[in-house]
Amino acid sequence: MERQSNEHSPRIDDAMAHEVAPFVRDTPLDSQNDTGLDVEAAADDESSQAAIGHAAPSETRSGALSTADIRRRSELAQHLRPSIFPATLDALLECARSEDASSELLEELTQLPAAIYQTTEDVWEALGGDREVRENDLEATRPGGRDDMAQAAPASPTRFPFRFDRVHRMLGLPFGVTPGTAYVEVDPVDGRLVARFGPWRVATALSNIEHASVTGPYFAPKTVGPAHLSISDRGLTFATNDERGVCIGFRDPVTGIDPRGFVHHPALTVTVADTEALLAALE
Repeated sequence: MERQSNEHSPRIDDAMAHEVAPFVRDTPLDSQNDTGLDVEAAADDESSQAAIGHAAPSETRSGALSTADIRRRSELAQHLRPSIFPATLDALLECARSEDASSELLEELTQLPAAIYQTTEDVWEALGGDREVRENDLEATRPGGRDDMAQAAPASPTRFPFRFDRVHRMLGLPFGVTPGTAYVEVDPVDGRLVARFGPWRVATALSNIEHASVTGPYFAPKTVGPAHLSISDRGLTFATNDERGVCIGFRDPVTGIDPRGFVHHPALTVTVADTEALLAALE
Protein backbone atom coordinates (compact mmCIF):
# COMPACT_ATOMS: atom_id res chain seq x y z
CA MET A 1 0.00 0.00 0.00
CA GLU A 2 1.32 3.46 -0.89
CA ARG A 3 2.26 5.36 2.24
CA GLN A 4 2.14 9.11 2.76
CA SER A 5 5.92 9.16 3.25
CA ASN A 6 8.86 6.83 2.77
CA GLU A 7 12.51 6.49 3.65
CA HIS A 8 13.92 7.56 0.28
CA SER A 9 15.36 11.00 -0.48
CA PRO A 10 13.50 13.25 -2.98
CA ARG A 11 16.26 12.60 -5.56
CA ILE A 12 15.81 8.80 -5.35
CA ASP A 13 12.03 9.07 -5.36
CA ASP A 14 12.17 11.22 -8.50
CA ALA A 15 14.37 8.69 -10.21
CA MET A 16 12.12 5.76 -9.25
CA ALA A 17 9.01 7.68 -10.22
CA HIS A 18 10.45 8.30 -13.69
CA GLU A 19 11.24 4.60 -14.05
CA VAL A 20 7.73 3.40 -13.31
CA ALA A 21 5.70 6.41 -14.52
CA PRO A 22 4.30 4.62 -17.62
CA PHE A 23 2.68 2.02 -15.36
CA VAL A 24 0.88 4.34 -12.91
CA ARG A 25 -0.31 7.04 -15.29
CA ASP A 26 -3.72 6.56 -16.92
CA THR A 27 -4.19 2.98 -18.15
CA PRO A 28 -1.40 0.37 -18.29
CA LEU A 29 0.67 0.14 -21.47
CA ASP A 30 -0.72 -2.16 -24.14
CA SER A 31 -3.41 -3.39 -21.75
CA GLN A 32 -6.01 -3.47 -24.48
CA ASN A 33 -3.83 -5.57 -26.75
CA ASP A 34 -2.37 -8.04 -24.28
CA THR A 35 -4.10 -11.38 -24.58
CA GLY A 36 -2.92 -12.44 -21.15
CA LEU A 37 -5.19 -9.93 -19.43
CA ASP A 38 -8.83 -10.54 -18.64
CA VAL A 39 -10.40 -7.35 -20.06
CA GLU A 40 -13.81 -8.47 -21.21
CA ALA A 41 -16.73 -6.23 -20.29
CA ALA A 42 -18.68 -7.32 -17.23
CA ALA A 43 -21.97 -6.28 -15.72
CA ASP A 44 -22.22 -5.18 -12.11
CA ASP A 45 -22.05 -8.05 -9.68
CA GLU A 46 -25.44 -9.70 -9.57
CA SER A 47 -24.93 -10.53 -5.94
CA SER A 48 -25.30 -6.83 -5.05
CA GLN A 49 -29.01 -7.14 -5.78
CA ALA A 50 -29.54 -10.25 -3.67
CA ALA A 51 -31.15 -10.15 -0.24
CA ILE A 52 -29.25 -11.39 2.74
CA GLY A 53 -32.26 -13.26 4.11
CA HIS A 54 -32.65 -14.82 7.53
CA ALA A 55 -30.98 -18.15 8.12
CA ALA A 56 -32.19 -20.58 10.69
CA PRO A 57 -30.46 -20.00 14.03
CA SER A 58 -27.72 -22.50 14.66
CA GLU A 59 -24.79 -23.26 16.90
CA THR A 60 -21.28 -22.20 15.94
CA ARG A 61 -19.98 -24.30 13.09
CA SER A 62 -16.86 -26.36 13.54
CA GLY A 63 -15.44 -25.35 10.18
CA ALA A 64 -15.27 -22.70 7.47
CA LEU A 65 -18.33 -20.94 6.17
CA SER A 66 -19.87 -22.36 3.04
CA THR A 67 -19.33 -20.59 -0.27
CA ALA A 68 -22.94 -19.38 -0.21
CA ASP A 69 -22.57 -17.98 3.32
CA ILE A 70 -19.33 -16.21 2.44
CA ARG A 71 -21.09 -14.63 -0.54
CA ARG A 72 -24.00 -13.52 1.64
CA ARG A 73 -21.74 -12.08 4.34
CA SER A 74 -19.63 -10.28 1.75
CA GLU A 75 -22.83 -8.73 0.40
CA LEU A 76 -23.58 -7.40 3.86
CA ALA A 77 -20.04 -6.08 4.33
CA GLN A 78 -20.24 -4.23 1.02
CA HIS A 79 -22.88 -1.91 2.45
CA LEU A 80 -21.60 -1.36 6.00
CA ARG A 81 -18.51 0.82 6.26
CA PRO A 82 -16.08 -0.32 9.00
CA SER A 83 -15.82 3.26 10.27
CA ILE A 84 -19.44 3.34 11.50
CA PHE A 85 -18.84 0.72 14.23
CA PRO A 86 -19.83 0.53 17.00
CA ALA A 87 -23.20 1.38 15.48
CA THR A 88 -26.83 1.61 16.48
CA LEU A 89 -29.55 0.11 14.32
CA ASP A 90 -30.38 3.57 12.96
CA ALA A 91 -26.73 4.06 12.01
CA LEU A 92 -26.69 0.70 10.22
CA LEU A 93 -29.75 1.60 8.19
CA GLU A 94 -28.44 5.06 7.34
CA CYS A 95 -25.12 3.61 6.16
CA ALA A 96 -26.77 0.85 4.11
CA ARG A 97 -28.99 3.42 2.37
CA SER A 98 -26.03 5.67 1.59
CA GLU A 99 -24.18 2.66 0.14
CA ASP A 100 -27.10 1.85 -2.18
CA ALA A 101 -28.15 -1.36 -0.48
CA SER A 102 -31.05 -3.22 -2.06
CA SER A 103 -34.56 -2.81 -0.70
CA GLU A 104 -34.49 -6.47 0.36
CA LEU A 105 -31.37 -5.96 2.47
CA LEU A 106 -32.78 -2.80 4.02
CA GLU A 107 -35.93 -4.70 4.93
CA GLU A 108 -33.86 -7.41 6.62
CA LEU A 109 -31.91 -4.83 8.61
CA THR A 110 -35.09 -3.16 9.85
CA GLN A 111 -36.03 -6.47 11.51
CA LEU A 112 -32.93 -6.46 13.70
CA PRO A 113 -33.35 -5.69 17.41
CA ALA A 114 -32.34 -2.23 18.63
CA ALA A 115 -28.80 -2.69 19.97
CA ILE A 116 -25.22 -1.50 19.67
CA TYR A 117 -23.43 -3.59 17.05
CA GLN A 118 -19.64 -3.72 17.39
CA THR A 119 -18.72 -5.27 14.03
CA THR A 120 -20.16 -6.52 10.76
CA GLU A 121 -19.88 -10.00 12.26
CA ASP A 122 -22.33 -8.99 15.00
CA VAL A 123 -24.82 -7.87 12.36
CA TRP A 124 -24.29 -11.07 10.37
CA GLU A 125 -25.00 -13.24 13.40
CA ALA A 126 -28.06 -11.16 14.35
CA LEU A 127 -29.40 -11.88 10.86
CA GLY A 128 -29.03 -15.60 11.58
CA GLY A 129 -25.66 -16.22 9.99
CA ASP A 130 -23.16 -18.71 11.42
CA ARG A 131 -20.03 -17.53 13.17
CA GLU A 132 -16.95 -18.36 11.17
CA VAL A 133 -14.36 -20.51 12.91
CA ARG A 134 -10.83 -19.82 11.74
CA GLU A 135 -8.41 -22.67 11.03
CA ASN A 136 -6.04 -21.70 13.84
CA ASP A 137 -8.91 -21.81 16.36
CA LEU A 138 -9.90 -25.30 15.32
CA GLU A 139 -6.52 -26.93 15.00
CA ALA A 140 -6.09 -27.56 18.71
CA THR A 141 -9.60 -28.95 19.22
CA ARG A 142 -10.15 -31.20 16.22
CA PRO A 143 -8.75 -34.74 16.12
CA GLY A 144 -7.51 -34.49 12.56
CA GLY A 145 -6.07 -30.97 12.84
CA ARG A 146 -5.22 -29.46 9.47
CA ASP A 147 -6.12 -32.65 7.63
CA ASP A 148 -9.74 -32.35 8.74
CA MET A 149 -9.76 -28.66 7.81
CA ALA A 150 -8.46 -29.48 4.35
CA GLN A 151 -11.32 -31.94 3.87
CA ALA A 152 -13.83 -29.32 5.03
CA ALA A 153 -12.56 -26.59 2.66
CA PRO A 154 -14.91 -25.44 -0.12
CA ALA A 155 -14.54 -27.52 -3.26
CA SER A 156 -15.25 -24.62 -5.61
CA PRO A 157 -13.69 -21.17 -6.11
CA THR A 158 -14.91 -18.43 -3.76
CA ARG A 159 -15.21 -14.91 -5.13
CA PHE A 160 -14.80 -11.90 -2.85
CA PRO A 161 -16.25 -8.64 -4.21
CA PHE A 162 -14.73 -5.25 -3.47
CA ARG A 163 -16.51 -2.63 -1.38
CA PHE A 164 -16.84 0.65 -3.29
CA ASP A 165 -17.38 4.06 -1.77
CA ARG A 166 -18.90 6.74 -3.97
CA VAL A 167 -15.66 8.55 -4.81
CA HIS A 168 -13.76 5.41 -5.78
CA ARG A 169 -16.72 4.12 -7.80
CA MET A 170 -16.93 7.35 -9.78
CA LEU A 171 -13.18 7.79 -10.39
CA GLY A 172 -12.60 4.11 -11.13
CA LEU A 173 -15.22 3.95 -13.87
CA PRO A 174 -13.06 5.62 -16.60
CA PHE A 175 -10.47 2.89 -16.02
CA GLY A 176 -12.99 0.05 -16.29
CA VAL A 177 -13.05 -0.60 -12.53
CA THR A 178 -16.63 -1.54 -11.57
CA PRO A 179 -18.24 -3.95 -9.08
CA GLY A 180 -18.37 -6.50 -11.88
CA THR A 181 -14.68 -6.21 -12.79
CA ALA A 182 -13.16 -5.96 -9.31
CA TYR A 183 -12.89 -9.12 -7.23
CA VAL A 184 -10.56 -11.63 -5.63
CA GLU A 185 -11.11 -15.32 -6.33
CA VAL A 186 -9.64 -18.13 -4.24
CA ASP A 187 -9.68 -21.62 -5.74
CA PRO A 188 -8.66 -24.25 -3.15
CA VAL A 189 -8.88 -27.08 -5.69
CA ASP A 190 -6.47 -25.62 -8.24
CA GLY A 191 -4.57 -23.82 -5.49
CA ARG A 192 -4.81 -20.45 -7.22
CA LEU A 193 -5.45 -16.82 -6.26
CA VAL A 194 -6.74 -14.43 -8.91
CA ALA A 195 -7.30 -10.73 -8.23
CA ARG A 196 -8.91 -8.61 -10.92
CA PHE A 197 -9.22 -4.83 -10.97
CA GLY A 198 -10.64 -3.62 -14.27
CA PRO A 199 -7.94 -4.38 -16.89
CA TRP A 200 -5.35 -5.29 -14.25
CA ARG A 201 -4.93 -8.84 -13.06
CA VAL A 202 -2.75 -10.74 -10.57
CA ALA A 203 -2.64 -14.54 -10.56
CA THR A 204 -0.45 -16.77 -8.43
CA ALA A 205 -0.41 -20.06 -6.56
CA LEU A 206 -1.82 -20.09 -3.03
CA SER A 207 1.47 -21.69 -1.97
CA ASN A 208 3.21 -18.46 -3.02
CA ILE A 209 1.37 -16.47 -0.33
CA GLU A 210 3.69 -15.80 2.59
CA HIS A 211 1.36 -13.75 4.80
CA ALA A 212 -1.88 -11.76 4.77
CA SER A 213 -3.22 -9.15 7.17
CA VAL A 214 -5.91 -6.49 7.46
CA THR A 215 -4.63 -2.94 6.86
CA GLY A 216 -6.01 0.60 6.61
CA PRO A 217 -7.03 3.36 6.57
CA TYR A 218 -5.29 4.66 3.47
CA PHE A 219 -4.46 8.04 1.94
CA ALA A 220 -7.36 8.51 -0.48
CA PRO A 221 -5.54 10.48 -3.23
CA LYS A 222 -3.13 7.56 -3.61
CA THR A 223 -5.84 4.93 -3.95
CA VAL A 224 -8.56 6.36 -6.20
CA GLY A 225 -8.80 5.62 -9.91
CA PRO A 226 -6.52 2.98 -11.47
CA ALA A 227 -4.25 0.41 -9.89
CA HIS A 228 -1.48 2.08 -7.87
CA LEU A 229 2.20 1.22 -7.60
CA SER A 230 4.14 2.09 -4.46
CA ILE A 231 7.34 3.93 -5.34
CA SER A 232 8.98 2.85 -2.07
CA ASP A 233 8.56 -0.93 -2.32
CA ARG A 234 6.69 -1.57 -5.60
CA GLY A 235 3.71 -2.98 -3.77
CA LEU A 236 0.52 -3.01 -5.84
CA THR A 237 -2.82 -1.64 -4.65
CA PHE A 238 -6.31 -2.43 -5.95
CA ALA A 239 -8.46 -0.01 -3.91
CA THR A 240 -12.14 0.89 -4.01
CA ASN A 241 -12.32 2.56 -0.60
CA ASP A 242 -9.79 4.19 1.74
CA GLU A 243 -10.85 2.47 4.97
CA ARG A 244 -9.87 -1.18 5.06
CA GLY A 245 -8.35 -3.95 3.00
CA VAL A 246 -6.13 -7.02 3.03
CA CYS A 247 -2.41 -6.86 2.28
CA ILE A 248 -1.15 -10.12 0.77
CA GLY A 249 2.60 -10.74 0.78
CA PHE A 250 4.25 -13.13 -1.68
CA ARG A 251 7.31 -15.35 -1.42
CA ASP A 252 8.12 -14.70 -5.07
CA PRO A 253 7.02 -11.28 -6.43
CA VAL A 254 4.18 -11.32 -8.94
CA THR A 255 3.32 -9.31 -12.04
CA GLY A 256 0.25 -7.14 -12.26
CA ILE A 257 0.48 -3.47 -13.21
CA ASP A 258 2.70 -4.00 -16.26
CA PRO A 259 1.21 -6.32 -18.90
CA ARG A 260 4.71 -6.99 -20.26
CA GLY A 261 5.82 -8.42 -16.92
CA PHE A 262 8.79 -6.11 -16.33
CA VAL A 263 7.56 -4.86 -12.93
CA HIS A 264 7.15 -7.34 -10.07
CA HIS A 265 5.30 -6.77 -6.80
CA PRO A 266 6.19 -8.25 -3.40
CA ALA A 267 2.70 -7.53 -2.06
CA LEU A 268 -0.85 -6.76 -3.17
CA THR A 269 -3.48 -4.80 -1.22
CA VAL A 270 -7.14 -5.42 -2.05
CA THR A 271 -10.11 -3.64 -0.46
CA VAL A 272 -12.57 -6.52 -0.51
CA ALA A 273 -15.86 -6.16 1.34
CA ASP A 274 -15.29 -9.08 3.71
CA THR A 275 -11.68 -8.89 4.83
CA GLU A 276 -12.01 -11.55 7.53
CA ALA A 277 -13.54 -14.09 5.13
CA LEU A 278 -10.69 -13.53 2.66
CA LEU A 279 -8.12 -14.05 5.41
CA ALA A 280 -9.81 -17.31 6.38
CA ALA A 281 -9.86 -18.50 2.76
CA LEU A 282 -6.16 -17.74 2.35
CA GLU A 283 -5.34 -19.85 5.40
